[in-house]
Amino acid sequence: MRRWARRASAAAASRSAPSGWKSRWRARQRIQVLPGVPAPRSFDPLRIPPGQYLMLGDNRNDSADSRVIGLVPREKLVGRAERILVSAAYQENWMPRLDRFGMSLREDR
Repeated sequence: MRRWARRASAAAASRSAPSGWKSRWRARQRIQVLPGVPAPRSFDPLRIPPGQYLMLGDNRNDSADSRVIGLVPREKLVGRAERILVSAAYQENWMPRLDRFGMSLREDR
């Protein structure tokens, strides 16, 4: 079973348009996985259907998130991430970022 940690960016019945993204998709266009086709870097606002979640990675240019896997059904959500387990600087030969290990993901903790 594969599990990913991603930020839930939009829930059911909400509209999503991540700030700073250029609009390129029509609102009715579906998000779908097409093998060998790169994920779009931006999209227009879209309505999230009930029971579905839009998941976005923190590093949008290198994240396999809802732009790749599509919307995520509620029953697939397992829990909430609280801390950083492992962090690596991929631009620096994947050197571990030891100062981030165990760091809280919440600003108030």
